[in-house]
Amino acid sequence: MILMTFGPFLQAELNQRHWTYSDLAVRTGCHVSLISRVARGQRQPTVNVIRRCAEALALPLARCMAAAGLLDEAVAAAGTPEAAALSPYVQYAATADGVEEIETRLPDKLAKVRQLEDPSGKVAVLLDWVDSLWVWFKSGNGAARALAGGALLYFLSPVDLVPDFIPLAGLLDDLSVVALVVGVLSATQVDSHRQA
Repeated sequence: MILMTFGPFLQAELNQRHWTYSDLAVRTGCHVSLISRVARGQRQPTVNVIRRCAEALALPLARCMAAAGLLDEAVAAAGTPEAAALSPYVQYAATADGVEEIETRLPDKLAKVRQLEDPSGKVAVLLDWVDSLWVWFKSGNGAARALAGGALLYFLSPVDLVPDFIPLAGLLDDLSVVALVVGVLSATQVDSHRQA
């Protein structure tokens, strides 16, 4: 069960900006009554609503997903089949061939996925997280770079736990693996900032 933790987080962000529920509703395109219920903890937001709020508030999506308790689930899933399936991809990402495959194939895959229609908003979240992984991959080093690269290679692979030729469903296992890695890298980044 997911705790209703996003409401207090959202309320604090609105207060900090001196925004009303109406202000956020206009910026997100969501109805003001939905924003009100979410901010007061009366309704758990959908992934799509969280994404829209993150964009409107100019906050990292991973931070908003963590506030909703969704990223914690991904990190806690480290013992799942998805995490086990990620291991060979992480090893391959640390090689020159793996790096070349990511840099060569990622733009085409992103272009194809962006064409999919998904009213749930999960594909948009996946794309946001893949963009974050790309940044970690390009700017990181060592284990963080290999982990981000492994998740990118998993996303690129047409045959993984759920093959990508199954429309949308093939991307949902990618979403779980990508969320797991974003969660781990976000937690690592937070820990390193605390120690600095």
